[in-house]
Amino acid sequence: MRIVIIGSSAASKSAVETLQRSGVNDIELIIITKDKTPFYSRVILPNYLAGYLKEEELIFFRPVSYTANPVEIIQGAVTRVEPSNKRVIMADGRQIAYDRLLICSGASPSTLLPERNPGEPISGLCHFRNIEDIHQISELLSDAEDCVVVGGGLIGLKAAVALNHLGKHVTVVHRSPQLLSTFMDRQGSEMVARILNRQDIDFILCDTIEGYETEKERLSGITLKSGKKLEAQLVVWAAGVSPNTDFLKESGIAIENGVCVDDYMQTNIEGIFAAGDVTRAKNLLTNELDTITLWTDATLQGKVAA
Repeated sequence: MRIVIIGSSAASKSAVETLQRSGVNDIELIIITKDKTPFYSRVILPNYLAGYLKEEELIFFRPVSYTANPVEIIQGAVTRVEPSNKRVIMADGRQIAYDRLLICSGASPSTLLPERNPGEPISGLCHFRNIEDIHQISELLSDAEDCVVVGGGLIGLKAAVALNHLGKHVTVVHRSPQLLSTFMDRQGSEMVARILNRQDIDFILCDTIEGYETEKERLSGITLKSGKKLEAQLVVWAAGVSPNTDFLKESGIAIENGVCVDDYMQTNIEGIFAAGDVTRAKNLLTNELDTITLWTDATLQGKVAA
């Protein structure tokens, strides 16, 4: 049986390990990934930015091929899935057949970075999602003293701490009235804010960026919706993601702010499964479909799908 897995993430890693430990022989595993470095941890990217880790230490999984269950990694992007033909089409034209398909394509930042003119990005604006973003931020840091992080969630706060560790003045701008609003109550959120304030990290809540100021094509400041102006040579967007489902639009797979799956992580099409940030799975607390972008959930979903 040939199982094709799209994506090299926590979910796909968990699926590969589960399949290889299942005792079922004659499984051919093909992993298709856009990542130049497969299976690196996005969770600890702030530690990499701060200099605590080397790049090779980000890698959390190196698939091992067994005689009975070989693993092949193919680098490239999937542009289309054809369930009727049981194959995926890649950007370079390659067609890869499957018996079972697992979609672990993850998510991407939901905010598009503004441009000065079409095709002309503003130097100093970055996302905080992948290793390429970290490289871009690192290159810009030498000319940046005032940094703004957009987003008061877990990744945003970890990014703020990393930039603070590098000696930068950091302000976190968050649209919600409290930090970590999906994880903590107000009391816990205020405690985190006090701890980070002691490290000279500032917070502006219930506000968003309205405009940007540039000087010689480089970011120099921002204007908030409240009218407040801040000096900023670097703005890091760490707020909100959208599931990577564009390549599934003509597949017939049910999509509703993510790939909809059942209790076994199977989609509405038999033999096609999904796991991780790309999915919309049952929330055990509400019993409704929900998108939960947490490492632990992705790992469990990959195991269930396998």
